[in-house]
Amino acid sequence: MKLHIRVVVRLGMILSLVGLFAVPQPASASVIWPGAFSDITGSPTVTSIVTSANGSKLAVASSSGSQIQLSSDSGVTWSAQTDAGMRAWQDIWMSPDGNTVYAVTTGSFWYTRDFGATWGNVTPSPGTSSTSWIGVSASADGSVVMLGQSTDSTGPIVSVDSGLTWTRRAIHTLTAPTYQGAVAADGSLLVQTRWNDATTKGLWVSRDLGVSWTKISTVDFADVALSANRQKIVATTRIGRKAYVFSSSDNFATV
Repeated sequence: MKLHIRVVVRLGMILSLVGLFAVPQPASASVIWPGAFSDITGSPTVTSIVTSANGSKLAVASSSGSQIQLSSDSGVTWSAQTDAGMRAWQDIWMSPDGNTVYAVTTGSFWYTRDFGATWGNVTPSPGTSSTSWIGVSASADGSVVMLGQSTDSTGPIVSVDSGLTWTRRAIHTLTAPTYQGAVAADGSLLVQTRWNDATTKGLWVSRDLGVSWTKISTVDFADVALSANRQKIVATTRIGRKAYVFSSSDNFATV
């Protein structure tokens, strides 16, 4: 099966892609940030917001040196996660049931498996206390976890035991940091973006937990999402405000 690529440029068309991945929302909306960031002076920089499958549980991360915020009532009320501390959070992930939350900041990987009742953290190795982890994605059960980083050229790291141990999964021998990624719900497909390098920039996929990688596009991408059925990848460009939709019926085995 050939890989089909469709380039989306207009904002209205980009917004229509949300329907591929998001839970349908009602027509009305309300501003929920003031309650979520009551501990921040000034205007917070929202790094990431994630939701459970039914939309009742939310988690918000900010790079403004704040605490992670959790909500169990779709954003009506919020709880600051003091046990995780005030940090420059770079990315956050939530399981479909909302109970497991992963978050990354420089040097550390934080996790809760009971919706914030308790938090733990590790300094991923490979990696050091100064490694800039900027992307976290995981399988639905949280067992397969992938972290992207912007510190060096050694590629993402992958865990198959919910973050207890890690393995470096270099995409290419040439230099280029890895950034945002996506993991299939069953862990069978990993997707990773690379940019700032003429040779290795683009979109890469792995079907063996990162042991080997295949480039499916040479475009300079900044972020990526993967549909639950593994048949569509949506990636946004770093420059030019474009979104690309990649479609495949064979787990992107044929490019």
